Formats: sequence, structure tokens, C-alpha cells
Amino acid sequence: MQKAILIEPEILEQGLRLITYEKKVEPGFVDVYGIDKNGKLVVVEIKRKTAGRDAVLQLAKYVDSIKASTNREVRGILAAPAIAKGVQRLLATSN
Repeated sequence: MQKAILIEPEILEQGLRLITYEKKVEPGFVDVYGIDKNGKLVVVEIKRKTAGRDAVLQLAKYVDSIKASTNREVRGILAAPAIAKGVQRLLATSN
């Protein structure tokens, strides 16, 4: 999935441009890091299987880390084949 996003970032979102991938941040490595059509920084967390609560919390940590280091508006995208039941609400409130 990461390779497909790196080749064609617009499969996630129109106007998404990549800055880098596997970006080192304090809590770990951001899978894909970019900027959207409105100039907001975007952190993409990729999961091969159903994304659960831990994936959302991991994404939130990465977003917070980038916000702290750039002092810019940052949002996250969780890319996964499915999202576990009840996790979508947590995801919506964490961005």
C-alpha cells in the first residue's frame, strides 16, 4: 500500500503532495508525510490489516509530534483496508 501511495499520492486525496516517507519523529516513523492542497501538513499512517484503537493513538502521537516541531497545522490520515468497530469516532475526534 505504501508503494502505491508513494507513486500516486492522490489515491488518498486530491492535491496531496509528498514531502517524504519513513520520517523519523519522537514516537517512531511516519509512514508518509506530505502537504495537502490547502497547505496543511499531512501525516499518513498505513496499516495492512484492520486499523484499531492503537493505530488511531499512534497516528495522534505522530500528528502531535509534527505539530510541536513545526508549529503548523497538521492533520492525519489513517489508510487501512478497514477500521475496527467503534474506532471511527475516536479517529474523528483525534484529528
